[in-house]
Amino acid sequence: MAGFFQKLLNPQDTIDECRGETLEGLHLSQEMYHQVLQALHEQTTEQVKARMKQMDGDVNRLQRSVRQKIYRHLSLTEGKDLLSSMQLHDIVNEIERVGDYSKNIAELVDMLSGPVDWGHREDGMRAVHRDVLKMFDETFVCIEQGDKEAGRRCDELYGSVARYCDATLEEIVGEGEEDSDHVERSHLSLVLMLRYTKRVAAHLRNAVLTITNPYHRLGYSG
Repeated sequence: MAGFFQKLLNPQDTIDECRGETLEGLHLSQEMYHQVLQALHEQTTEQVKARMKQMDGDVNRLQRSVRQKIYRHLSLTEGKDLLSSMQLHDIVNEIERVGDYSKNIAELVDMLSGPVDWGHREDGMRAVHRDVLKMFDETFVCIEQGDKEAGRRCDELYGSVARYCDATLEEIVGEGEEDSDHVERSHLSLVLMLRYTKRVAAHLRNAVLTITNPYHRLGYSG
């Protein structure tokens, strides 16, 4: 109870606590994405989906905690730190969506039942995934330090990821039907990964735009 009243006297403690839990959620979602990418290129195991489900549950728990604390903070302080509260509320929601897409990738890993084979597109996919992992790092810096330059770097990386995903999807659609079941299976897994990858990148971008943009321009570059 003493801690509760202490936060009333120093409301910044609540904001700092919410920011810490938001960064913890980001770290967990990054680890989810990293682990599920590894699983794509190795012999899959039954533990992948279970591990993702557990970590996703941890991210969801942090999201609920941040929402609850922000609501209580705004109610008790009559709107003090409104902008910071709204930013953290939106950011933690974006992070939760990243966790969901990592869980979707884990489901794809389970369906493939073996290492993925994307043929001549393998190098390109690995490169774009490296860019997404860089986006996680830039997002962390942007949120933790309020570093708008890190946010802009993240936005630039998103542009590269999105262009690759869209261009590759157009190529696959233009290739027409294939007779080989293996090629069709490979194309299907690739299409799903392109969409999941772009969405992970988009939610990270949205998170940093919460910091770099005026609130009314959330979700828009520039």
